[in-house]
Amino acid sequence: MDVHREQETKYEPEPDATAPDWLAVDDVREVREVPSVQLVAVYFDTIDLRLARAGGTLRRREGGPDAGWHVKVPAGRARTEIQRPLGRATTPTKAVRDLVAGWTRGAPLAPVAAITTARRTTLLLGEAGESLAEFADDRVTGTTPDGDSVEWREWELELIDGDADLLADADDLLTDAGVGPAATGTKLARVLGDELPISVANEADLGALAEARRGVAVGADHVLFITGEVGVGGGVVVEGRPFTGVAGYGGEVGHVPVNPAGEACSCGAVGCWETEVGAARLLRRAGRNPPNGRAEMDALVLDAAAGDARTLAALEETGRWLGIGLAGLVNVLNPRLVVFGGLFERIHPFVASIVDAELDRRTLPAPRRLVRVVAGSLGAEAPLIGAAELAFEPVLADPAVWLRRLDADLSGTPKLAVRRVVA
Repeated sequence: MDVHREQETKYEPEPDATAPDWLAVDDVREVREVPSVQLVAVYFDTIDLRLARAGGTLRRREGGPDAGWHVKVPAGRARTEIQRPLGRATTPTKAVRDLVAGWTRGAPLAPVAAITTARRTTLLLGEAGESLAEFADDRVTGTTPDGDSVEWREWELELIDGDADLLADADDLLTDAGVGPAATGTKLARVLGDELPISVANEADLGALAEARRGVAVGADHVLFITGEVGVGGGVVVEGRPFTGVAGYGGEVGHVPVNPAGEACSCGAVGCWETEVGAARLLRRAGRNPPNGRAEMDALVLDAAAGDARTLAALEETGRWLGIGLAGLVNVLNPRLVVFGGLFERIHPFVASIVDAELDRRTLPAPRRLVRVVAGSLGAEAPLIGAAELAFEPVLADPAVWLRRLDADLSGTPKLAVRRVVA
């Protein structure tokens, strides 16, 4: 098994573009053409594309000097590539599956694309004849199991013994020539296109989803999640489904006006809830430095636990404003459960009674009787867990759609013949 760090840049030239004069790059003293090759690769992934979503790939490639099984996973700005011999198997063996088990979690692997590349390679050599980098001029054809295909031209410049300065100089050379970066980071992503969807949501909505499905709000039918990390945000989950408004802007509870004589808000208004209960205001009340937010907040919580009078007074005032703003939301939304996340989860033990007292004073009797205010259970991980829920939602909602990909008729593309793989 061979393991090495791959550092390369990708570009998308015009179909008739001419490769640049690499001797114009510092440290390059000679260029050497390498015989052209044709590379034929079949890429494997789970039905929900767990590897691709993590930025990784697994392929079986024939042709060229490094034919074999290749696993590539992100490593900062580079990637780690692991290679195993080709062998006779046309589907991933256990040894190959084990290399990606951390991402696939044992789920079966199936072909997701076939990619054929006609490659012309040029070596960029240094003063002593050492190979600094490899330039590949690729003409690529990619095919999905459904028979959809795409063709494009791609340039790759991969470091061998050169350094990052060489890549920067080469990038300047190509930019000056009008050649832009590749549309995607991998050939597989280019082929999959819409098969590799990206979901976007804000922190509060994701935290709400996580607590409703995996945290303290499991089983609650109507949940209001309030968090305070970067500003103050809210998420609403009704009958297990996020409620985000007609265009996704719902839940901006931090900008509900609560104090006409209050401070100017970053949104341009005056007296938003965020200006009274946000982390910056709490830290200032406690005599601390808001720009050092997280470290100062850690210290504030410790001082509160130790009984520091100024800190407890700051928390009491913040808790009062939390209750004032929350009372209006409870009257309007009538939630079953209010969950405090982020900053509010951390300070909940110090403000819970104050918030409850304000709710008793300001909330209508009927919704007040039905609602409880609790601290979240997932901590800082809540938005990440919510993001995972959002990403896997299409699979869980209709598994049959994904299973049909495994059973698709691929008879017209022999190299993509599906075989069920037992993990």
